[in-house]
Amino acid sequence: MKLKICNYIMPVIILLCLFNCTKDDDKSDITPISKEKITGFAQKGPFNNGTSILLSELNSDFNQTGRNITSNIENNQGSYEIDYIEFISQYVLINANGYYFDEITGDNSSSQLTLYALSDLSDKNSLNINILSHLEKARVEYLLSEGKSFWEAKSQALREILEIFEMDKPDDTESENLDISRAGEGNSILLAISVIFQGYRSTADLSLLMANFITDISSDGVLDDPAVQSDLISHAQSLNLSAIRENIESHYNDIGMEYSIPDFEEYIQHFLDSSDFKIEGLIEYPVTGNYGENILCLEKDTFRPDQDYSFAANLPENGSLKIIMKNGLWFYSVSSPVNWVISDYNFSERSQVFTSIQNGVNCDLRMLFGNDSLNQNDIVIEYYEFSSEEPTRIKSITIID
Repeated sequence: MKLKICNYIMPVIILLCLFNCTKDDDKSDITPISKEKITGFAQKGPFNNGTSILLSELNSDFNQTGRNITSNIENNQGSYEIDYIEFISQYVLINANGYYFDEITGDNSSSQLTLYALSDLSDKNSLNINILSHLEKARVEYLLSEGKSFWEAKSQALREILEIFEMDKPDDTESENLDISRAGEGNSILLAISVIFQGYRSTADLSLLMANFITDISSDGVLDDPAVQSDLISHAQSLNLSAIRENIESHYNDIGMEYSIPDFEEYIQHFLDSSDFKIEGLIEYPVTGNYGENILCLEKDTFRPDQDYSFAANLPENGSLKIIMKNGLWFYSVSSPVNWVISDYNFSERSQVFTSIQNGVNCDLRMLFGNDSLNQNDIVIEYYEFSSEEPTRIKSITIID
């Protein structure tokens, strides 16, 4: 009897041991690594001289062990170098914290930004930090907690993020291998998404947008928040892509770095053409201003002569505006302009140009129209938002008694 019990129990014990060993092997599939050098780029646009770099060792549960290596970027190209690494695991977390080149404005960022990247250094000697590596981090961590392998989690998270922007993930692409200063499909996608997220935002607004995006997609890989959706596509719709390319090329020329800026423009245009996200205006044209009903309000198209009106627009940070009015005659109070510079009236074309002076400052002006004998035809108002060379909006207004 005892022999029979042993015969039944022993296979069960062996199976349990095998199961536990397999499970432990999956959980602790780590390999000690030793690297003479790790190099890479930190890019939103390129991070600036003085940016801090922190490389952290991860354990089998992908938690930080407390072993860190620090470094700094010592140029304006965004490149860093870490000498001699010896970790218990091939899995690492790296972050960059510093100022960066804003490709929209062509200037350095107004405050510091932190970006992260998760990576497996088994077969790598370089590791880049960028907006895609940052956006995918929380989603990768969630998928790892659900039992995915590191490669599966990374691949799935990146694919899901690109699908949000109507883009396909190139085969075997890893976010930490991408570089906005080099040609190639993956690099084009990285730069396109970097530009979309930056938009006309301050660094603080960019950080908040990324945080909201990351929180939304972390558990299911889908962007559900309509406010974030609209924020992304509305800024994308207003971008001056040719100016952005010029800014990037000029920056790399200034710092003496060889580059081949990828074709990011087509990916942004494809996002605009294919996405069903709702586009909303970034510059507000309130119903009323300081002097009455607002001529620039998009919903109002009839006005009366000899009545005071406002000529008002609320500009976001990094938001500029030019208005051209045509085919009419109007008058404004010389003492009233707020944040407007106004051209002389062109009598031959019956037009006038109103240009905002300072970004992020509300504009207003006291204006009135002459009687209808001076305005027999509709007055055309052209809106040139965010330095656009073509009108971003056009509306016609009628002057009635």
